[in-house]
Amino acid sequence: MGRIIVLLLVVLHAIPVKGQENNLSRIISVDYKEQSLGSILEDLRKHQSLQLTYSSGQLNLKERLTLKMEKQPAKKVLEALCRLATLEYSVVGKQIILKPRKESEPDGKSGLNTPYQTIRGLVSDKISGVPLPGATVIVQSSGPATGVNTGEDGVFHLKSIPVGRHELTISLLGYETIRLPNVLLTSGKELYLYIELPELVSSLGAVTVNGNNTRRPLNEMAGVSARSFSVEETGRYAASVFDPARMVMNFAGITSSDDGSNEVIIRGNSPKGVQWRLEGIEIMNPNHFGEEGGSGGGISMISSGMLGTSDFLTGAFPAEYGNALSGIFDLRFRTGNTAKREYAIMAGALGTEASAEGPFRTCGKASYLVNYRYSTLSLLDKAGISPFGENGVPDYQDLAYNLNFPTAKAGTFSLFGIGGSVRKT
Repeated sequence: MGRIIVLLLVVLHAIPVKGQENNLSRIISVDYKEQSLGSILEDLRKHQSLQLTYSSGQLNLKERLTLKMEKQPAKKVLEALCRLATLEYSVVGKQIILKPRKESEPDGKSGLNTPYQTIRGLVSDKISGVPLPGATVIVQSSGPATGVNTGEDGVFHLKSIPVGRHELTISLLGYETIRLPNVLLTSGKELYLYIELPELVSSLGAVTVNGNNTRRPLNEMAGVSARSFSVEETGRYAASVFDPARMVMNFAGITSSDDGSNEVIIRGNSPKGVQWRLEGIEIMNPNHFGEEGGSGGGISMISSGMLGTSDFLTGAFPAEYGNALSGIFDLRFRTGNTAKREYAIMAGALGTEASAEGPFRTCGKASYLVNYRYSTLSLLDKAGISPFGENGVPDYQDLAYNLNFPTAKAGTFSLFGIGGSVRKT
């Protein structure tokens, strides 16, 4: 009789687990837009028969999320929600237990260390520059679409996004929808995006043809022969080696004067007629090993890690520019991370560099960004490995910094600069 009782207990204990697995395998459809995590979990519990268990003190139930999936197993929907809200789950009997998951922890469903990273940024009006609250930012890549809405200050954070190339869609009522294809997200650093939305203008009774120019210059007075470029482009084009001057040699009407120099010839004009500007201020030639009076050199003095989206003009310069006959590089420094402190070390053909960025104090808006670089070839020579033999090794170093101090009433104060030195051993 005792054996019969034990067998009955085992069967009764197995029935709830099987029933819960059947619930997770059911095909369901969900469409949540700007809904709080608490309301999403309540909907899954009532309408999808998922018995969810969690501690309200551990989960941010007020966090607003966007998730849309059609005809997918409930397990896939739950995994997508966990990735979006940085959660993990486990099944115990009929209960599905939810708890927070750190971005650096392994993916509990695959058992692998899946690299994740955060995409953050600011959405503002293209004309006035005023931050836009309530704009929807959606990552439309492989897998389910995930998204968030910008806060009152126009800032958004997309957490736990798998590294790789993604496509982002930014939309807001009354504004044109912007699509950003092939956005590269790496595991070593958060991706910051500054997005400007143009107002939506509708004309009735007429046909409007709009040019698809996704690289309009930052300077609104530059109507023609100008375009903006990003740091990602300086590494995407052939032989650009993260140098803006070498990158523009891939554009029409532009060629180089020498393979060993980044001087550019624009429509046959002299390379000495190219002007360099940094944050709206005309500067001297920011390149190592440049000739006297020249506009280029062997290696750029400004690391690509310091640059933000900048302008390149090849003619019909606005009135604010002077002392330029050929072209203009109007460079802009990006601001440091205001959310957390980050440190990076990179070694390459252009040099070995170290950078640091972050807020001056926790939850503050003031930030710093500092980058120092030293010649990699010189380091190898000092270690007894000289690729040049007795012909001499280029020895150079440079330092760049950008300190940003926003204020509530007096505007934004910034302190920036670059410097470098070279010698040949």
